[in-house]
Amino acid sequence: MPRCEHSPPRALTVRSYDGLTPWLSGFAARVFTLVLLIGRPGLGKSQMAQRALEGQPHGWIDCHATGLAMYCRLHEHRDRPVVIDDENSVLSDPGKLSLMNALCQTNPDRTLRWDSTTRLLEERGVPPVFQTSSPVLVITNRLANHGPQVRAMIDRGQPLLFQPPAAAVHAEVANWFTDREVYEFIGTWLAVIPGLSMRDYVKAAQMKRTGMDWRRLLLEQWRAGKLAVVLRLRTDAFFATEEDRVAAFVAGGHGSRASYFRHVRRLRDLGVIPPEGPGAGEDPAAA
Repeated sequence: MPRCEHSPPRALTVRSYDGLTPWLSGFAARVFTLVLLIGRPGLGKSQMAQRALEGQPHGWIDCHATGLAMYCRLHEHRDRPVVIDDENSVLSDPGKLSLMNALCQTNPDRTLRWDSTTRLLEERGVPPVFQTSSPVLVITNRLANHGPQVRAMIDRGQPLLFQPPAAAVHAEVANWFTDREVYEFIGTWLAVIPGLSMRDYVKAAQMKRTGMDWRRLLLEQWRAGKLAVVLRLRTDAFFATEEDRVAAFVAGGHGSRASYFRHVRRLRDLGVIPPEGPGAGEDPAAA
């Protein structure tokens, strides 16, 4: 799997859920003072962090927090582990970035301050300056801003690129997803799904409950529609010969004869349809 185009310096790549667990456990146990977890949406990053912190008081700051709200939340949960979740602006908003640089210093006790005068701090009983020893976990989809302040902050912690393959995501979903029909269907197509998301399973189950053709819709989302057409033609008893199936594929506007056999070979390579001996998937007319 390729490295992220915007990989921060000294980032480690983690390709399994088991490999990520020690990092999150270490954060929850205050071994690591700053961890930056970077990975595409739908991998269950936040859920894993929640499990690591289960039963332990902690702060959770999501992407809607303003700089002032973030300051107040950090005061409320001072000295506790803090997760900053899906917060891309934390490294681009000057106010938030200033807070993060102070929060992520390497000394055990860090000093945070809010220099602007506001009645909100007084109303909430939050001082303009306080100290905290909170370890910090930043969860984000990407870290594209590598300016000097951001690089300095990242250097104080450990950036992790979480890039599990589709098979690892599928295996992790089995721990909580209960619709076996949907689960097994998605498992059949793992090799062609771009950027498999745990949300694919949830959305498919929702579509299924409404009576929609969820299989077709998933294949459309994955842009695997022509493979699905070929698979449907090859499993339809109406067509007596391969020539009949080719004719239906071409007549349906799905592509040429050569395209049909390319998709057959692709389905065989993926193991979606079984091999049928030497030359399987080849165009007999081209032999």
